[in-house]
Amino acid sequence: MMSCRFVTLSLAAALFAETATAQGIVTLLAGSPGTGGHVDGTGSGALFLSPKAMSVDSAGNVYTVDNFCGTIRKITPAGATTTIAGPTTSCAFGSTDGPASQARFTSPSGTAVDPAGNVYVADSGNCTVRKIATDGTVSTVAGVPSSCLSIDGDRITARFFGVAGITVGLDGNIYVTGYSDCTVRKVTPSGVVTTVAGLSATCATTDGTGAAARFYHPSGIAADSHGNFYIADETGCTVRAMTSSGVVTTLAGKRDACGSADGQGQTAQFNVPSWSAVDAHGNVYVSDYLNYTVRKISPAGVVTTIAGLAGTSGTSNGAGPAATLNHPDGIAVDSAGTIYVADRNNHDVRKIVIPGNLSLPAQSNFSVRSSGLAYSRVTQTFNGTVTITNASSGTITGPFQLALVGLTSGVTVANQTVFLGAPFVTVPNQSALTPGQSATVPVQFRNPSSLLVNFTPTVYTGNF
Repeated sequence: MMSCRFVTLSLAAALFAETATAQGIVTLLAGSPGTGGHVDGTGSGALFLSPKAMSVDSAGNVYTVDNFCGTIRKITPAGATTTIAGPTTSCAFGSTDGPASQARFTSPSGTAVDPAGNVYVADSGNCTVRKIATDGTVSTVAGVPSSCLSIDGDRITARFFGVAGITVGLDGNIYVTGYSDCTVRKVTPSGVVTTVAGLSATCATTDGTGAAARFYHPSGIAADSHGNFYIADETGCTVRAMTSSGVVTTLAGKRDACGSADGQGQTAQFNVPSWSAVDAHGNVYVSDYLNYTVRKISPAGVVTTIAGLAGTSGTSNGAGPAATLNHPDGIAVDSAGTIYVADRNNHDVRKIVIPGNLSLPAQSNFSVRSSGLAYSRVTQTFNGTVTITNASSGTITGPFQLALVGLTSGVTVANQTVFLGAPFVTVPNQSALTPGQSATVPVQFRNPSSLLVNFTPTVYTGNF
């Protein structure tokens, strides 16, 4: 957090800065908060019935399932929702393969999309893995409907027991979590199933390799660009990391001790983490189901809360703890770093805008200094500048916005645009920043009572 105190006696300003975790700004992508149903449409004109899974393709289209309706839905970046498989105007269950509108699912729980645009579904109620081809044709990749066992083998002999999460790995294979049998399984494109880690029906939170590892009701699973996987281990209240060879470690969370605490590694606590997603920088995002929050885990295992307030459910949009969710479940992150959350009990899909690579540069790279006559007794204004520096290794494209999140009540900014309760100041004349390049933002505060001014400076890309 940055603190700016106005010192009127000396006509100067003392400014102090420290880094802080950026808050996510939560908005509605699609659905009508608190209203369940099954209607295609745009924005709040669409209705969902307990959306659960979440995945996103290279074009920014989001895929989710209506868990209580048996349908697979697609949401464009503009919020236009369509049903891509299952009945289009009602809810129905079954296990039928075939054309999209004739296909039936039973309590589907997970979705994943491959680079070619094929969508894979963890069809939990049928204990099968399904595929929706780009032409809309639905087929069963592996498993036999309603034959819920845990058997490795080819697409005919293999069986699943309580499939939950699903992802496509760097190797092109499909990986699914077995919620009930506490395993992670691999499915080749031809339908051959093997167990990568865990031992069927033996549930615990033990690190190890292959069958020596234990999960405790694993749910969401996400793959990174290095062949690793991140698993939301629900009942164990942990987030686990797994290599492609089945080496399982605990990334964050206190094993078998549910709660809500930010911190490093196993000092952090979750309360039924249900889903996971990973961005291009190795940050893992987790929907913390019973805390009503969205959490971030850095590559070093540092856990922070980016949206929602632990223990408080609701439907509010806003920044950080000002936003409220109601049992967030499926979660996905696109190539730009935007997060999408299936807000299950609100029957909607929320969007969280997060900072780009410019967020949280080291203090020496994010400076604030006075310019000219810093403080005026007459107008009670303070003229300052904020310098932002690209601390990443690549060029970042703007436009850039400086958000002053959590600004002290009563203090305003002369050149601000208010968005979701936070003032944003546009970084002028800057379309891109190369590595190490800086840009200066003039900021003029109006402080009628000379209060201590607190805010968290956060840089965003795009127009608000």
